[in-house]
Amino acid sequence: MEMYPYHSQSFKEPKPLLASKQLACDYLHDVLVPRALAGEALLVATRQVKEWRLSDKQHANIITYSGGQTREHT
Repeated sequence: MEMYPYHSQSFKEPKPLLASKQLACDYLHDVLVPRALAGEALLVATRQVKEWRLSDKQHANIITYSGGQTREHT
């Protein structure tokens, strides 16, 4: 899943926030995280871990990249 399906060095998060972002986050937490915790799915977050609110999830089926592992652009 992508929070914003637009790739550009100059992309800025829209203001106000898009409803699709909230829907994607809700789906992740309401459907995908419970499936991962039940061993039915594997989640790998390569970027925006904080935005996806996954940084507090500790589980073998929820992998979050940090530091130099991420694909963040600064």
